Amino acid sequence: MNCGVSVNRNIKLNIPKVTEAKAVQINLMRGRIKNLYGLNIGGFNEIENHSIGLQLGIFNEANYGFLIQGGAVNFRGILQIGGLNMFSNTQIGLANLGGIIQVGMINFGNIFQVGIFNQSGSYYTFQIGLINKCSNDRFMILLNFCDKDRSENFREFF
Repeated sequence: MNCGVSVNRNIKLNIPKVTEAKAVQINLMRGRIKNLYGLNIGGFNEIENHSIGLQLGIFNEANYGFLIQGGAVNFRGILQIGGLNMFSNTQIGLANLGGIIQVGMINFGNIFQVGIFNQSGSYYTFQIGLINKCSNDRFMILLNFCDKDRSENFREFF
């Protein structure tokens, strides 16, 4: 099992000393690893290449893979739970940006949104919330459906 502990990007201890992938990475302040197949915990966590596993910290960033992220700010994971979530499939948080399924106070994304304020992109989006807005500036209260090419209010289907 490959493990590592980082104080920052430059001060780190890896077991074994040279490895391209980690099963467990603990970052006391800030850490960057190439690949993760397991657990990444710390303040500021960055994964450069592929990842499968769980990332927990204040700021989490990953590029490719199947990663669940939990933190104040999450960037590019499959499932994100946190304050600000950006560019993921499923997002649960205060503010969500660029997701497919979003549950939060403020959501900017596509497909399905539940929140206080929902703003769709340019795809089909079903919205449940206090204020629901489509990409062409049409909005509805409580329920809304945004069409890909034009936005239609949910009530027009009934």
